[in-house]
Amino acid sequence: METPSPFVSLLGTNYAATSEEATKLSEFLAGPMCKLNELQGEIFRVKALYDALTEQHTELSCEISRHQALMAPIRRLPVDIIQEIFVRCLPTAHDAIISPRECPILLTRICSGWRHIALKTAALWASIHVPIPTDTVPGYYTPPSWPSPTQPSSQFASAIAIADRRARAIKTWLERSGECTLSISLYDREHTTHAAVYKTILDALIPFSRRWRVLKCQTPARSVMSIASIPSSDLPFLDSLTICGSSAHGVFPASPGVIAPGGVGLWAESGVVRAPRLRSISYNNITEDFTNFPLQWPQLTSISLQGITWPAAEAMSVPRLAAVLARCRDLRYCSLEIASLRNGSGASISGALDELPPKTIALPHLKTLIISAGRNNLSMLLDALDVPVLVHLEVHALLPSPSSLLALLRRTAHTLHELAIDPQTFTPSEVFACLETCTGLTKLSLLPNYLSAHQAWTPPSLHQNWGGGGGSLPGDAAEAPVALDDVFLRRVLVPGTGTILLPRLMALVCHVGDFSDTCVLEVIQERVTSAARDGSVASMTYFEVVFGRPQENPMADAVKDLEDVGVTCVLSYGSPLPLNVHSPSDGIASPGTPLPWVPIF
Repeated sequence: METPSPFVSLLGTNYAATSEEATKLSEFLAGPMCKLNELQGEIFRVKALYDALTEQHTELSCEISRHQALMAPIRRLPVDIIQEIFVRCLPTAHDAIISPRECPILLTRICSGWRHIALKTAALWASIHVPIPTDTVPGYYTPPSWPSPTQPSSQFASAIAIADRRARAIKTWLERSGECTLSISLYDREHTTHAAVYKTILDALIPFSRRWRVLKCQTPARSVMSIASIPSSDLPFLDSLTICGSSAHGVFPASPGVIAPGGVGLWAESGVVRAPRLRSISYNNITEDFTNFPLQWPQLTSISLQGITWPAAEAMSVPRLAAVLARCRDLRYCSLEIASLRNGSGASISGALDELPPKTIALPHLKTLIISAGRNNLSMLLDALDVPVLVHLEVHALLPSPSSLLALLRRTAHTLHELAIDPQTFTPSEVFACLETCTGLTKLSLLPNYLSAHQAWTPPSLHQNWGGGGGSLPGDAAEAPVALDDVFLRRVLVPGTGTILLPRLMALVCHVGDFSDTCVLEVIQERVTSAARDGSVASMTYFEVVFGRPQENPMADAVKDLEDVGVTCVLSYGSPLPLNVHSPSDGIASPGTPLPWVPIF
């Protein structure tokens, strides 16, 4: 206001003006109110001008953009280049999904030109992931032995309707793939789906079997025996196969009553394992004797066996699998779960399986070897291995003696870059003997000896007598297992005054450590500093620790600082135990709607 207000001292207070003061206030505000109205009018005028200019700007910008679009490089690309770009938009970690939000369907919804190109690009439609529609209510389990359908008719009808639509989509999808070889994955979430649902889906897939290249059946075997009935002559291009056993959860043997129309009831009798070009096989929830599969063993490049059930346990022994490996000279990747012993003696599961493994298992091309063996004695297997180009080794087993592992590490020291073991099964001298042997390691994983549910057991004393030729662990019987504490971490990562333990190590994963937060940060920083100062060691690029305790100190800022210097640091902490709450109303039923009765099996 241009004129000073006589009421300045009263502004912002709760003072109530008198009648005389109210008259003076009205007279004083007459001028400012007039000015305010003038400013409001000016604002309206300027806003109208602004809106008009904005509208002109938008129209002109759109007009220019429409003309510039004619010069867009993407519009002038040759069709074959666009097709290549489209193909590179496909997912690489899994098969293409039947979804309008994912490629390739998404590419058909951009414009008519791209739709035409996408529909004519056969490679876009050469892979497909097919989830099997479930006919069960989430949270309710129906045993496969029950008469079907046992679920409400609405659930079954809905699953059949979805399967019909999905089958039509599969047929249209694969017809667009031209003559391309196909990658197909099937997935059953519940493993209890009715056979009619499977039949609808499989009837759409099987006619294309002559072009199958990759087949992944994450389903119980009993549900896809019609695939097992396909003769090998109708699978000329099948290169990679993933199958599961006849049980949904890996605890029941194969059901002899489930036979496909072609008379096939087991994978061992199927044509898919006889496919002439099959080079990669993955078998999960194992319910059959894999060692008797009629595979082309010499041409296999990849074997993965996971989840052994007791009906197949005797066949999945160390000697049997060793004999199989000896026949697979072209292997590049091997992941084996060997049946856990039924007793702690180290003896074979059955007296009929007392044969010894081959003296030499020559695998000249093997680069990755993963063995999960529980309490088995792997000494004979490890001693027999001749793997001159091994790069990645994982051993998840309680070895009765580290001598065999040490010997293998010495034989592969010049090629081995990644090692995963459970250090808690060794003494300190044994652990450091292993690490001192592998000076070329770039990644070290210290993981617990995970066992399947059916292999659960309590680890015996570190130096107990294992029998079966294993003997007791060497060294002082009083020597305790290695302690994965701050001292251990510093010895592994921080260059000392003596020999550098792992000079090339860039990644460390530890799920069994008892390190302090402070030590973790200090060790990484010292390693990075040493690498930058004299290059005597490689700098850390990845560090992952799973703590079995809550976080001690704030770490977010320090982790961010490490990321700025190129170190990805992943720290996972355990939640604190909940406090035991004692309530005066314990034992008093709370009112509410009673839960429905659900059978438990």
